[in-house]
Order: sequence, then structure tokens, then C-alpha cells
Amino acid sequence: MNIPEATTVQDLQLQNQQLQSALDAALLKVSEFERQLNWFKRQLFGEKSEKRLIIDNPDQIDLDELCYVILEHRRPVVRHKPSQSLSIAAAPSAIFNRCTADVSLLAGMLIEKFVFHLPLHRQHQPIALSSITLSRASLTGWVKRTIELLRPIHQALLASVLQSKILAMNETPVKAGRKEKGKMNKAWFWPVYDDQNEVAFTFSLTRATRHIEPLLKDFSGVLLTDGYGVYDSYSKKRPDITLAQYWVHCRRYFDRAKDDEPAAVEHGLAIIRQLYQIEKCIREAEHTGDIPRNWTHRFGANLLKKHLWTNRGDLTSVCPLTDLRS
Repeated sequence: MNIPEATTVQDLQLQNQQLQSALDAALLKVSEFERQLNWFKRQLFGEKSEKRLIIDNPDQIDLDELCYVILEHRRPVVRHKPSQSLSIAAAPSAIFNRCTADVSLLAGMLIEKFVFHLPLHRQHQPIALSSITLSRASLTGWVKRTIELLRPIHQALLASVLQSKILAMNETPVKAGRKEKGKMNKAWFWPVYDDQNEVAFTFSLTRATRHIEPLLKDFSGVLLTDGYGVYDSYSKKRPDITLAQYWVHCRRYFDRAKDDEPAAVEHGLAIIRQLYQIEKCIREAEHTGDIPRNWTHRFGANLLKKHLWTNRGDLTSVCPLTDLRS
């Protein structure tokens, strides 16, 4: 910062104000950088990065029978003596017409591709090493046709989930489909989770409201989200939907502010732990109907109203708790 040389008292005062403003801005940036550095340290050296595979016995892990084989079906031919006609046993039924793949191969391909993210061209390599001649295009066609067999199951599952009075939704970005050479389209999974521990995944190329409008057109109840603005704008059009947010997202603001407001953070986390304990007691009691919800409202809401915001103190302008308060 270039400041001209002062010649009078007024110039000195102006220069002092400019230097003070520059110092305040620099301290603000340093505070923000320190917070980012502490977050980065927690990601690298915190509990999440210290997971280990613990084996309690000295047994060795073995990989057995991971190979592709051809099943040969031999059908006897029988001749009817009086008529001298020949008959043969029926061939094993195939999953698709003119499909040589067994059900185990079809199921295995879907698991490898969509659970373990193994592309079809890599799945084709061990098949070729097993001395089986098969086109890669056959794998692509089999996967598409197998997915269509699962579509009625997905539709039934989604219909069951949408009958719930409490739904949790989220949107997760994923790369799907070729956009241009070397680039893929950006898309989103929209999982929908109900109060019966059922989850159905929906897919969309957009993150806009037009995806959830037809999806939730027949739903009424509590919609639990992460605070994304699309849900808020949609719920304003639907008075029969009550919008709620995840406590885990709220808790992140406390975690980010540990270095700025340790006392306020510890107070807030203690209250959240009590809320989690209430939910744990409800699950262990195995109550049904409206009893658990009444308990949550009676104890949880009163707990928040009484304690969470009564001792906030003076928060700094850059503290993440300031965003949480707003």
C-alpha cells in the first residue's frame, strides 16, 4: 500500500487512519486463513483420517473362485419307438431373448459397475483372459436390459417412500453422460429417505425446482433438507409441507467456530448432544405412533428455547456462528 509522505498534522491523521484500516483488513484475512488452516489440519490429522483395518486373528485373506466359466447344458435326445419321432428336453430359460449370460453374470456386472465403479471395459478384460470371446457391446446391452428389469422395483420402492409423512431429501452431484470430448455432464442424485428406513434414489440433470415439483406433488408432511434454497422456495408454494433442516448441518457451524468462540461452541455442542440423547432414548424405547414425536417436541424444543440461544455472547463478525445466528 503506497501512502504519500505526510507534511501536516491533518496528513498524519489521514495517514494513520489509512494504516489502521489496512491493518484491520489484514488481521481479518489472517483470522480467516487461520480458521481454514485449522479446518485443513482436522481433515488431514483428525479422527476421520485415522481409521484402520483391525484384524483380531492371524488368518490370511484369500481370493477364491474369481473366474468366468461357460456352463455347458447337455440335453438328452429321446426317440419314440412307435412313431420313430425324436424329442429333446427344453433348454434352460434365458433372462433375455438370445442372451447367453447367466443371472449371476448380469447381477455381478451391475454390482461391479454401480457399487464398485468398475467400468465395463475393465470388466471385459478378465473375461477375455478367461479365453471367452465376447463383444464389449454385449456387456453394454446386457446392463441396459437388466436395469429395465429393476425399474418396476424402483418405482414400487419410490411409491412406498412417498407415502411417508416425514421425508429426508438431499442432492449429490455426479458425472454422467458425455458432454464433449474429455468432459462429462454434471448431474445429481436426489435420494429420498422415509421414516421406515427406506431410501429411493432419483436422478436429474438439473438441481432446479422442476425436479422436485413432480416428485413431491402428492406428498404432504415434514420435508427434512440441508437448507438448499430450492426446497425453501418450493415449500412456500405448498402450505401442506413443513420444511425442516438437518441438525448435522447446523452442528458444522459450531465445529468451524471452535477456535473463535470456544465457550459458546462447547455450550452449543452440549445442547446438541442432549438432543441426540433424547432421540437415542426414543429409539431404544421402541415407541410407535405420535408418542416419540411428542417427546421430541416436548423435551427437544423446550431445551433449545431455554438454553441454546440464551448465552450466545458477543460473536466476532467473521465467526461462523454469526452465519448460524442469521
